[in-house]
Order: sequence, then C-alpha cells, then structure tokens
Amino acid sequence: MEPIFELVHSMNKNEKAHFKKYNALRSYKEKNNLFRLFEFIDKQEVYDENQLKIKLKDKNFSLTKFSLFEQIHASLRNFHEDSSSTLKANALLNSVEIMVSKNMIQHADFLNSKAKKIALDEGHQELLQRALFNELYFLMVPEKLPKNIEQHNALFEELKQCNSQLQHRNEYIYLLAIVMLPIRQGISLSNPLHKEVYDIFLESKALQLADDLLSPEYHIYKYRALSMLSTLEGDLQKSLDFNSKIAEILANKKDILKNNARSLIAAYRNVLGGSVLLKDWTKGENALKMLRSFIQHPDIVKNNSQLIYATESYFVSVGYFYASLPSFTIEAKETLEELRKSMIEYKEYINQSREDTLVIIYYYFALIELRKGNFENALQYANDFYLNRKDLNRFQSLVFSIDLVKILCFYKLEETEVATNLLRSVKRQFKTQIETSPFLKEAVSLISSKLSNSLSKNTPLNASPQNELELAIHSGLEHM
Repeated sequence: MEPIFELVHSMNKNEKAHFKKYNALRSYKEKNNLFRLFEFIDKQEVYDENQLKIKLKDKNFSLTKFSLFEQIHASLRNFHEDSSSTLKANALLNSVEIMVSKNMIQHADFLNSKAKKIALDEGHQELLQRALFNELYFLMVPEKLPKNIEQHNALFEELKQCNSQLQHRNEYIYLLAIVMLPIRQGISLSNPLHKEVYDIFLESKALQLADDLLSPEYHIYKYRALSMLSTLEGDLQKSLDFNSKIAEILANKKDILKNNARSLIAAYRNVLGGSVLLKDWTKGENALKMLRSFIQHPDIVKNNSQLIYATESYFVSVGYFYASLPSFTIEAKETLEELRKSMIEYKEYINQSREDTLVIIYYYFALIELRKGNFENALQYANDFYLNRKDLNRFQSLVFSIDLVKILCFYKLEETEVATNLLRSVKRQFKTQIETSPFLKEAVSLISSKLSNSLSKNTPLNASPQNELELAIHSGLEHM
C-alpha cells in the first residue's frame, strides 16, 4: 500500500483537525496544495496517483507529496507529545541539541535534567543513555568541569550500567524476533528450525539474569521472551503466568494509562488469550473486566487513538472468550445481550479499527449469535463481516467459516434455496482452497444431507467440537 495513503487513512478526526491547525501559518500557495492533496487522498478509497496529479495540477507533485508526508509526521508528534512521556522526553532531548548548537549550555543542562528524570521514571534506557551522554559532554565545558574525580566516575558508572541494560534489552528483542517465525508458522517441536531457535534460547545469558539486575521495562522484555519459550515448549500455563506478570508490572507503572495504555491493554489481551486456551474461565473473566474498564477510563476516553485501540481490544477479546465458552449460563446470555447493545454504542470507534480487527470482531459475534439461536442477529454480523472485508484475497478461511454460519441461519429461517446455493459455493471452496478439520468435513456432509432431506434431523455429529467455530457449527446443527 502507498505509505502516504496508509498514513492519511490511519488518522482519526482529532489528528486530522490538528494537522490543519498545525499547518495554518504556512504560505497560502504551499498550504493550499498540502491541504488539497491531503483531502483528495482522504476521500480516495483506493490510492490513484494519476487521478491526484490531474486534480492537483501541481508541477512539483512529488515534492508536495513528500512535504505532506513529513508534515503529517510532525503534526502527529506534536499532537501526541502531551499524551506520551517518551515523546515528551525525546522532544526535550532534541531541544538540548539545539541549545548546545547555540552554545546555551546552562539552558541545555536544564532541559536535559528534565528529560533524564522522565527516562529514569519510565525506565527508558535509550533516552537515559542520550541524557547521560549529554551530561558527559557538559562536563567538558569549562563552567561545568567536575569538582572532583568521584563526580566524573559516578556519571561514568551510571552510563556503564545503562549500556549493560540496553545490551540485555537488545538480546531479548533478538530472541523475540527469532522465535516469532516458528510460532507464527506453526512449526512443530521436531522441526530443525525450531530446534535451532530453541538452542539459542537455552544458551542466552540474558534469560539467566536475576530480576533485580533489570529495570522494570526490561523485566517485560524478559518475560515476553520466556513466554515465547514456554509456548515453544508447549507449556501454555507457564506462558500465561509470564503474561500475567507483564500485566502486573505494567498495571503498577505510574500514569500507565496516560502514557502507554496500549502496552497494558495488549498485556491483558494476551492474558485473556492464554486463559481461553487453558479453559481458565475465571481468569479470562477477570481479564475481560480489566479490558472493559479501559474503554471507560478518563485518560483513555480523552485520547481518541487510545480509545479506538482499547475498544477493538475489548470486543475482539470478549468475542473470542464467549465464542469459546463451552456453554452459556443465564448470566452469560444476559451479559451477551448487554454486549450487543455496547457494540452499537461503540460502533463509531469499532469502525475506525483496522480491517483485520473489524472482520474478526464480526466473525466472533456471528458465531456467538448462532450458538444462542439468534439467527437474524448472526446473519447481520455475517453481513457486517463482508461489508468490512475490503481486501477480497484476505481472510479466506474465515469466509468459509462465515458461509457455514450463514447456511445454518438461512436453513433455520426457512430460506432453504439460499442455503442450498451457498452450500454449493462452500463445497467448491472446500475442494480447492480450504484445509480443514475432520469435524468440519463431517459437518459439511451433514448439512448437505439435511438440506437434501436424506438424513433424519436428529442425526448427531460424531466428532466433538475443539474450538469456537466447531462449537458454533455444532450448536447450529442441533438447531437444524
């Protein structure tokens, strides 16, 4: 995808309004071209550069496009500076460089001290390293020369410790990066690539470090790496325990929801996911309560981008949780009815989510409504799935699943002809594209037989459901 198109379409309403204010003082011609190009791109559903050139009639189109890209980035940095202590510290350190270039060392030292305090409070070693290098530089300025060697040594020791922390952090990131490949590709324990990754983990000295030698931020990197290692070993309980530790550390950080809500939200999403896999429904419910509280928290509500992320995280998680729940109690059904109303209330924010998030939300809720026997609601969510699936080549396996949901709903709503026609399409996909479980193969066969009336309506499914889709299909077949 074209970067400028992707960037413009990633912006929310507040960010777009700030961009226009941020560039209001530019010359009329330059501002006019920037704004016009911005608005043309914003209105396009698919990027078309030739159409933009015709509309803009700008001889320096490439320069204007580059300038727009740069100005959007500058505007976003300015807009989010107050909501992120990291951005604030970065801005201070950039200002230090400017003050040093003007030989205003005293003012540079003052700004550097503020940046260093933020870096220490946040445990952000990269920013701390920059601030400490600045301090070393200031010691070479005559009026800042240290009064004794101890002052110099103390600063140098602080820098050595910071560099050591960064080295550990870099090793954790390296470990996380290499382990993602076998996990994402579903490579088994016996695969040679997996063994190579596994050996790298076992030889890592950073993973052997005691927690008290690490800053809180790097505990998180360490636990993420250990969580991945546990996943490789197939120890889901251990992986869940490490993710729970990450959530606990982040929850105890000062102003976390103001400065870095995304990391805390992501941590509880991981806890929820692990709880479902282990069928620890109590822990899963507690994680859901935390995710629900985030979309109502004042620090998140006033930050549109944080609210969008919190909203999509909550509804993806709640969908996955309830779609996977073995059975619905009366209380669960009441909760789900409230959730359906909440979906309407938060639809504005859900619709600003990424495409993959949107389709997954609607996929899970279609499964839930099928299991509850609410066939019209299930069809509505299935239709929302299709409406928000802009890239027709993506989500093929989910399309197959959604079509099965629709077939069962159409059958129950006595639209047998529609169900039969859709089933023919599913069978074609089934033969050419879809690798699926024995359960679903049997389910498709049963649906086909029941639609042709060659089987009793009470014919049971022999295989037991293993996941949220199979649970929904099983429930749907019971309704047939």
